[in-house]
Amino acid sequence: MKENGYAKSNTSFYDNGCVTQLGVYVNGKYVKSLNLSATTTPQYLDLNCTVSTGDVIVFKIDGVQEGPNDGEYDTAMSKISFY
Repeated sequence: MKENGYAKSNTSFYDNGCVTQLGVYVNGKYVKSLNLSATTTPQYLDLNCTVSTGDVIVFKIDGVQEGPNDGEYDTAMSKISFY
């Protein structure tokens, strides 16, 4: 599950960018690219791979939707959970 953007409030969400695409790597090997919606609603995404204890998972931000309302051009992600 993932909550995109700065989900503290609607103002916080629109004042900051959010992630539109994430590259997923497990133990240094590319697994897939995840396309994300620009919403604070939780998104459930399937990595479609087996991950074991001790594996290293890396998420690389490959695309963003800018939120320039505050002029800072920063990007946020509120939460990532694994199930």
